[in-house]
Amino acid sequence: MTPSVWLLGPEATDADRGLVLLGELGCVHCHAPSTKEKEFIEGLPAPNLKVGAGNLTPEFIHHWLKNPEQRGHSTMPDVLHALSEEERASTAASLTAYLHHHAKRTSQLSGEGKHEPSSEKGSELFKTIGCAACHQTMLNSAVSPHLHQLPFLKGKFEEGRLKAFLLDPELHRPSGRMPRVPLTEDEASDLAAYLEGGLGRSIPKVSLPHSESLVKAGEKAYHELHCVRCHGVVDDEPKSIPMKPLPLLSELSGKGGCLSGEKGGKGVHYYFTDRERGWIKAALERTKEAKPLPTEKKISQKLAALSCYNCHQRNGGGGPSDSGRDLFHTSGEDLEDEGRFPPLLTGVGRKLQEQAMVRIIQGEGGVRPYMVTRMPDFGEKHATDLAAFFAKADHDPNERPTPRNGEENQVGRNMWGRALVGTTGLSCITCHQLNGKRSLGIQAMDLAHAPDRLRPAWFRDYLINPAKFRPGTRMPSFWPDGKPMLKGNGNSTDRQIDSIWVYLSEIDQSRLPEGMEKKGNFELKPKGRPMIFRTFMEGAGMHGIAIGFERGFHASFDADTIAWSQAWQGRFLDAESTWDDRFTPLAPPLGKAVVDLPGDDWVRKDHPEGGRAALTFRGYRLDKQGEPTFLIDAEGVGLEDHLSATGNGLSRTVTADRQTRLWIKVLSGKNIRKAGKAWINEAGLTVAAGDLESMMTGHGKGQQLWLLLTKEIQVNWTWKGGAE
Repeated sequence: MTPSVWLLGPEATDADRGLVLLGELGCVHCHAPSTKEKEFIEGLPAPNLKVGAGNLTPEFIHHWLKNPEQRGHSTMPDVLHALSEEERASTAASLTAYLHHHAKRTSQLSGEGKHEPSSEKGSELFKTIGCAACHQTMLNSAVSPHLHQLPFLKGKFEEGRLKAFLLDPELHRPSGRMPRVPLTEDEASDLAAYLEGGLGRSIPKVSLPHSESLVKAGEKAYHELHCVRCHGVVDDEPKSIPMKPLPLLSELSGKGGCLSGEKGGKGVHYYFTDRERGWIKAALERTKEAKPLPTEKKISQKLAALSCYNCHQRNGGGGPSDSGRDLFHTSGEDLEDEGRFPPLLTGVGRKLQEQAMVRIIQGEGGVRPYMVTRMPDFGEKHATDLAAFFAKADHDPNERPTPRNGEENQVGRNMWGRALVGTTGLSCITCHQLNGKRSLGIQAMDLAHAPDRLRPAWFRDYLINPAKFRPGTRMPSFWPDGKPMLKGNGNSTDRQIDSIWVYLSEIDQSRLPEGMEKKGNFELKPKGRPMIFRTFMEGAGMHGIAIGFERGFHASFDADTIAWSQAWQGRFLDAESTWDDRFTPLAPPLGKAVVDLPGDDWVRKDHPEGGRAALTFRGYRLDKQGEPTFLIDAEGVGLEDHLSATGNGLSRTVTADRQTRLWIKVLSGKNIRKAGKAWINEAGLTVAAGDLESMMTGHGKGQQLWLLLTKEIQVNWTWKGGAE
């Protein structure tokens, strides 16, 4: 049956699946629903044959009408099942003649003949822009139940018409189940060349007669078989041909007729399994209940019907399958999964303004240029309905209004927002682009889009606690526990966040923030507050987070291996390789006396030579001084790893959220020796840890110093022959 049903997930009830089927199969076009039943079922319109049939070859239409189920996962029933083989062929021929006689052909496109179509380019497009997320492809011979197969494309479309279909599928298929993916004419030509050149089976050639009498016979069959109920009229001047009245939806029992499963009976024939018949019967019973369908159920039905779950996740359901994750790509490799997977739809109605959601669902206003998968256009009706559903379902009655709502005396100021966004403030531009200008680090979403898309209250709550809305995000909280860690620029959390909102709203008439106006000098020089810079870096690799302090002591952290990588003195870092050319060598520390820190495998259970603890990185937060605390899960034990600068080095504090016995590696290298209550390695790095229980492992070049963590340990790294 239709792939959409499987997208509902294992928690869906039989009635949930049946309601999707009743809408997908167009049951309500033949069996009129009551006003109450329309609340449960959305009948998706069938293809527009007045346009669509003119772009299809007669051979395909004839072959399709004779056996629509050969396509697999078809919503088209067998309307000729009660006829003999000879009658099936003749009726299919007359219907084909009728449709081709009256159908309109789409006009030739302006780019016709100017571009040499490339099947290779089309193949790459198919794999990357989102087509393969919904369709069964040549890349995967196994038929997944949630994928739409494409077995018949050779010979399906008249020459050049597949390209026209790809550029405007809604004209042919107004249901929105095949949305319009943004394509240039050249891209559509390449994609059509790929699809028609090697995908699926060819349509067998047949000799189809065409005469006025055959067209009239097809017109009669089109109405007598009730095709007009789903597909509408095809003639420019349709005649009134009586049709047998059909039972209302409320009169259906779930037995007999289309649900009988027997060919030759009444109604059309669907290739239902017993399980699917049970779903539909449960759905028919559900429509008789007085209890209305919850908004969240309406959302899940529509997301399933439109195959949105193939790309997006909402409330734990849907999202790219394990076998389909490789189909999603990004041009911003440093953004990792956040840069290649479409965003979560959980809470999206609270996050986005309703009109912004309408635009987005219609494929407009994309803000993730690094995401190769393209957001398609599902049409105005689906966009309007879904946006309203999301807004209603995700409304938070306890949401606190922003200061703009009736308390204008608390509203922020543009100049405060500019200061906060810049490098002397919260350094938002380290990661985020701004009004088309590249960020200093990873090229995350352009902040200038926020006022046109986001709801102010969500924007405020997200900045206060990003991890609550997006677990695992690298976005830190600059207002931990709702309190500003940076004084000035409004002083209060509400005024500071609103100041950023004001600045972004007025960005076209405002100066760029400090750090973005400078050109040609990429050396980062921490002043006052520590500087946190995410970059590609020697030692820390592709997931490096460098921390620079004004005192001239710096360190780097590898967010992939979840460990400290290096420490050094003097100058901090040059951002040129991050900003100007992402393909230059990894950025090296600029300072002197660069030493390796413990690195990978730094937490062990029970004994330093015991098993390695499995670590999960939960992001980091910044305190009032801007110092980072990395949040790490060590097999259920929450660790907070804090770094600060001292007079002659760095101080690291590791705190557990409960009593535990974990061994923490704090020093490695050659010739580690005891110096009073401290230890020093050959590179001159000294570690002071007081009276903590310690243990040395390894020998020669591979020595390691371990400290026992029960609740908290603090160590000081210095470079001058002794500890503080």
